[in-house]
Amino acid sequence: MEFILIQYNRMTIPGVDAKVSLKSVTILERGNKTMKNALIAFSLIVITLVICGCTNKQNTTINIVRHAEKELTGDDPNLTAQGRARALALRDQHANTAIAAVYSTDTKRTRQTAAPLAEAKGLPLTIYTTSSEVAENVLANHMGSYVVIVGHSNTVGDIVQSLGADLPDGFIHPMDEKDYDNSLFVLITGEESAQATHSTYGESSP
Repeated sequence: MEFILIQYNRMTIPGVDAKVSLKSVTILERGNKTMKNALIAFSLIVITLVICGCTNKQNTTINIVRHAEKELTGDDPNLTAQGRARALALRDQHANTAIAAVYSTDTKRTRQTAAPLAEAKGLPLTIYTTSSEVAENVLANHMGSYVVIVGHSNTVGDIVQSLGADLPDGFIHPMDEKDYDNSLFVLITGEESAQATHSTYGESSP
C-alpha cells in the first residue's frame, strides 16, 4: 500500500511581496509511481501559479505618449482631424486594458488626446503640470496598476526618466515636431526595477 503526505510550509520568496504556501511531497512508502508522479507534478503547478500570481500583481505599467497632431495656429491649438483619429487609436489600443488613471497636462491638445480613452474607461482626466509631479503621483498612488500619461514632444522622455527608467534604444528626446506616433511603456516590477520600451500606435508619422 502507498501513503503520500503533502505538507504545507510557509516560505518567503525573494521579490514576491507575499507569504507563499509551498507544497512539499513526502513519500512514506513506495507504491504506484504514476500516482506519485502525478501528485508531485500537481504540487509544482500550484507553486508556479501562486508565485506567478503574486509577482504579476506587483507590476506597474505606464504608457506615455505625446499629444496627437495639432493645428498650427493659436497659443492653445486644438487637434486636427488626423489628431482626433489618433486619439481614437489610443482609446482603441486600450480597449481590453484595465486602466487606473489617465493623466494630461492642461492644454487642449493633450486633453483632447486623452479624453476619448478616459471617457471610454469612465475615468476623470487627472491634470498635471511637470514631469516630476506626474511621476511622483503615479509612484505614490498607482503601483500595481496600468496608467496612461499624455505629454509633449519635450516631456515624454523626461517622464520616462522621472519614473526611474533609462530611455529605450531608438527613441530620440526631445521628439521631432512632426513625430506623433511614439508610444513608450515603462514597466516597474515588484522589485521596483523600471525598464522602458519603445513602440508606435495609430497612423505612422512621416
